[in-house]
Amino acid sequence: MIKKNKGFSLIEILIVSAILALLTAIAIPSMLRHRLDANERATIKNLKVLCDGLNSFAGKNIINSVPSYPANLDALTVNQIAMPEPPYLDISWSDAGSGSVQKSGYRYTYTGTDLDSNGVNERFFLDAAPISYQTSGVRSFYVDEQGAVYGFDNAGAAAGAYGSAALVAAGWSILE
Repeated sequence: MIKKNKGFSLIEILIVSAILALLTAIAIPSMLRHRLDANERATIKNLKVLCDGLNSFAGKNIINSVPSYPANLDALTVNQIAMPEPPYLDISWSDAGSGSVQKSGYRYTYTGTDLDSNGVNERFFLDAAPISYQTSGVRSFYVDEQGAVYGFDNAGAAAGAYGSAALVAAGWSILE
C-alpha cells in the first residue's frame, strides 16, 4: 500500500522561498525608483502651480505701478489684501511665515525679492530640495517669476536668485 504524503516537503518550501526572495529583490529597487520619479514629477508640477498662483497674486496687487509678489506663501492661502475667494493656493501651501513647505518628499522654499528696497517684492524664486536625498528625490528644482523650471542633479544645491543665465552656467538645466 502506498502512503500518501499530505503537505509540502522542505525542498519545495525552500525553492518557493528562494523564488519569492529573488522576485522581491528585483521588484523593490524598481518600485523605489518609481517613487522617486513620481516625487520629482509632482514637484515640477507643484512649482508650476505655485508660479501661476504667485503671478496671479502679483497681477492683482500692483503697488506704485509695479506687480508685487507676497512676502510669504501665507498671502496666497489666507484672506489678505485683495484676496479673491477661493484663494490663489490651497491652504495646505501655507508656510506660517517660515518660507518653507514640505510636500511629496520635497521641501519648498519661497523667497520674495525687493530689488530696489522700496518695500515691493518685484521678483520671487522657489527652491525645491529633497527632504531625504536618494530616498525622496535625487534632484533639486528652481523656478522664478519667469516660469521656467530648472533642475540640478545634486539634491543639496539651492539655486538662490541667480537668474536663467547664471543657473545654466552653474550646471542647472531647463526642464519645462
